[in-house]
Amino acid sequence: MLESLYDPRRPERAGAPDFGVPNPGYTGPARVVASEPTCGSAVLILEDERFDEPVSARIANPALGELLVGDTVLATLGEAGEAYVIGLLSHLRKLESEPEPQTLALPDGSKVEIEGKDDSAKVCLYTRTGELVLEWDPGAQRTRVCVPAGDLEFSTERGGIVFDSAEEIRFRGRSIELTSTERVQLGVKDAAGRLVSEFTMKPRRLRLKGDEVGIEAGRAKVNAGEFTCTSERVNIQTKTANLVVGRLKLVADQVIQRANDVYSKVANLSQLEAGRVRTLIESSYWMKAKRSYIRSGEEFKLDAKKIHLG
Repeated sequence: MLESLYDPRRPERAGAPDFGVPNPGYTGPARVVASEPTCGSAVLILEDERFDEPVSARIANPALGELLVGDTVLATLGEAGEAYVIGLLSHLRKLESEPEPQTLALPDGSKVEIEGKDDSAKVCLYTRTGELVLEWDPGAQRTRVCVPAGDLEFSTERGGIVFDSAEEIRFRGRSIELTSTERVQLGVKDAAGRLVSEFTMKPRRLRLKGDEVGIEAGRAKVNAGEFTCTSERVNIQTKTANLVVGRLKLVADQVIQRANDVYSKVANLSQLEAGRVRTLIESSYWMKAKRSYIRSGEEFKLDAKKIHLG
């Protein structure tokens, strides 16, 4: 067991060392559950009941050396969520039987190492400063490219770039941008290789195709200069609907309306042109007007038990 780099009982070591770490929201012991010495980071479990999820932390003190799974370290967690390892409280000794890596040094100081043995062996490429660039792990069937700092760019001048995977492809990042000068297409194919669902963007055109399209949102807004909907059937179900238009034109073979109450208010003219008009009223018919005119070209009939005039 190594001596702690942080001991509050010794005056010269009282308080956490200052490595330029932001004002922490937590400073205390943590247990190492995974270590990435080549990337200068480790995955920790903070020994505080407020934190039940592992956190990824940068090793702020290079003098700590390589951390092992099971080590207890002094960690600090900033208010913005950044975590750092700033001290070592207890250290597990490496097994003596662990082999030293086979190393091939390159002229510029970079090196290739074969780490582990038998089924756990893997090949790693490091820069001259010790940062991992490429890792090939045949046992885990994984190849990893690590860029500690800077950008990673794939570029072709006259050809294309293809990512082909037998399993899933995942993209994760703070921001993901896809741009094209001609077309962007996302699609899903069936077992026969036919495109059954697609989302296509072209210059000034966007197309969404599928047997079923679902949209769920707390609020949705559509602004369009012209909107066309073609469908065999349209079903709309809502508690309240407000329709405000400058001019409404309705053309239909048949219109059927059902309602408990219907209220219509027309400021000026309300006109009905029909081949025949039939009004069926179960109870009473009441009409009030300042002046009333009823004109019939041929016949006018009134049929009632009693007719009151005047």
